Amino acid sequence: MNERRLSKLRENAANPAFASAMEALRREAEAAKAIRYEIGPRERGQWAHYYYCPKDGAALVFEWERPTRHRCPECGEVYAGEPYDSCWTTIAHNRIGRAAFHASLLNAVRPDPGLAAAAKGFLLAYSDYYAGYEIHGDIPYNGPGKLFAQTLDEAHWIQDVAAAYAFLRGEWSDEEEERVRRGLLEPCARFLVAHKEKQIHNHAVLITSAISALSLLLGDEGVRTAGMDGEFGLRDQMRRGIFSDGLWYEGNIQYHAYALHALTAFALVAEGTHWDLWTDQSLKAMFDYPLDWVQPDGTMPSFNDAGPNDSIGKYASLYEVAYGVYGDGIYGSFLNAAYGLPSVRRDSANALLFGRELGAAEENGPDALLEACCRPVVRPESGLSKLAGREGWQVTVKHSKYGGEHDHLDRLGLSVCLGSVPLFIDPGTTAYGVPAHYGWFKHTFSHNTATLNGADQPPRDGRLVRFEETDWGAWIETAVDWRGDDYAVRDRIYPPPEPASWDDRAYFGASFRRIALLADGWLIDLFRADTPEPRDIALACHFSGEEAPSAGEEWAETDETPFAAADPRWLRGTRKLASGAGGTFVCRMRDGSLLRQLSWCSEPSDVYTARTPDNPPTRERTTWVRRAPGSRGALFVQAYAATRESYCGYAPAMPTLEVSNVSDGTWKIALRTASAPTAFLLDWRKETGASIEKIDYGVDNEGGERR
Repeated sequence: MNERRLSKLRENAANPAFASAMEALRREAEAAKAIRYEIGPRERGQWAHYYYCPKDGAALVFEWERPTRHRCPECGEVYAGEPYDSCWTTIAHNRIGRAAFHASLLNAVRPDPGLAAAAKGFLLAYSDYYAGYEIHGDIPYNGPGKLFAQTLDEAHWIQDVAAAYAFLRGEWSDEEEERVRRGLLEPCARFLVAHKEKQIHNHAVLITSAISALSLLLGDEGVRTAGMDGEFGLRDQMRRGIFSDGLWYEGNIQYHAYALHALTAFALVAEGTHWDLWTDQSLKAMFDYPLDWVQPDGTMPSFNDAGPNDSIGKYASLYEVAYGVYGDGIYGSFLNAAYGLPSVRRDSANALLFGRELGAAEENGPDALLEACCRPVVRPESGLSKLAGREGWQVTVKHSKYGGEHDHLDRLGLSVCLGSVPLFIDPGTTAYGVPAHYGWFKHTFSHNTATLNGADQPPRDGRLVRFEETDWGAWIETAVDWRGDDYAVRDRIYPPPEPASWDDRAYFGASFRRIALLADGWLIDLFRADTPEPRDIALACHFSGEEAPSAGEEWAETDETPFAAADPRWLRGTRKLASGAGGTFVCRMRDGSLLRQLSWCSEPSDVYTARTPDNPPTRERTTWVRRAPGSRGALFVQAYAATRESYCGYAPAMPTLEVSNVSDGTWKIALRTASAPTAFLLDWRKETGASIEKIDYGVDNEGGERR
């Protein structure tokens, strides 16, 4: 770390604008001095994803005084034994690493013998035992650890420990420094080099960042080469893992930020050296990319293996770095918006290391960020695109490239919010050790897209076909096909064979196309599936609310499942529409508003509904499925309208949806309402993209003739 950064740290520490950050740092540093855990010769951590209640998915409560009792805060169940005791060990050492970081950082601001002694004590104790820790770990698709159960956790921890070592320069005696280098830093560097992942992956970014940082501290050219250079080194991770528009290839903001955190940690150590990263344009593009995806309620959408309710407050520390290094006004807007949220304080270490003073909200307020989150986004390269309507619609279509291990096999999935209200969204996932992760959330059928024969979609890249804006509306058309088995990152990753839940035969030769259209206050969803031979085609929609009974619709309980590959335990109260294909469905959202769905299918079809896991799994969603069995192709049409009408018994009278085939590949879609009927002509004959015209309700054919 160079002197300029240390000067910035001390300057901000004395600035009242950063009082909350200094208060938090003092609190963390004092907590470090209070840790009484004795680091010994037989430390053996386990995967922290096991430290969750298997019943409700809640994280167990870590307590320093109770290493063998692990309580669930939701249901009160107390767990003991393995794997929980070893998970406790992992969390303890993660906290010790952070404690050493905070104590050494505060000592760098204001020298304090007590803080320096506490931080040095941790590192010296590790130096006595680390080289002898047993290599262990059988975590799926992860390399082993020594102190921890996977290489990734080892890299996490050593980044904090290495930073503490650097902050303590001038505090070490020659004998102590040699002891830490020989007993801790060098053996950890050798271990990480030996277990560096041979693929492009967020884990590999963190591991190579840690190796590279250790190489600079040790002055070891061999370690630096292993970390920075060659196939799957840090430079290669950035070159092949970051799309041209800035998104990390694994396809969600959380893993994007995870990789970005690792890169900024190394950039802090490398600042001012030959390996300085700040001028790399792909790094800046990574900061820019998430800004378009901030939602009106201050959250980020959840895709693939992302968790739920992802507040922008979680990313404030990263944008302290962005604003401090680059100075772009929109980064300041992001920070003002984040710090305007309840319970989000400007109290990170990065605020001290990088922070600039923020203007008043009126001067440097969230306007730029608000403008970004309320406009359409089209990203052909990374494959996430969004429509934003005047009425508050936020409609995201996932036409992304296959994202490897963390992908959810849900090409052309739809996520829809109205303002801050989720209507039907991608749920992301829960902790990996919770049964619902692999049992439900990782599968196609838990997403708002289509399945064939009830099976998961095989890996394949989606694509943007067309984006159009007119004076009456806007639409996005996307596509995916399984006429081959290639995908863009195939030569960069080694997807594990065991979770291959997909069915290549079911999808062979098939193609999907989807149009999301916003017009006249409606969201119209058009989904077309074409298959070379008869297959069961099912389109699912998972509503973030509960069904509001509609007059005239009769449902019957059934043992049938709309998804052949789904474990029935994840679908509760499955019912089938007894009155035939049905065309109306109403859900009451969590804010009390109503979402009306009108639906139609070109083929004979059945409609099902069930209650399925939400995220967290203690909640439920209302799942709606329309399945066309034994079809060689089907067109599904759904029209959605949301209202603020309060719910009382049956939903109000519904508009009607009328779909007619004008000619081969051309359809008239009409919405009949009491006040303002509207109609569209869809021409879907060309592979280059559909054309859509808004027409007079009475027009019945391509020539524009009236009935």
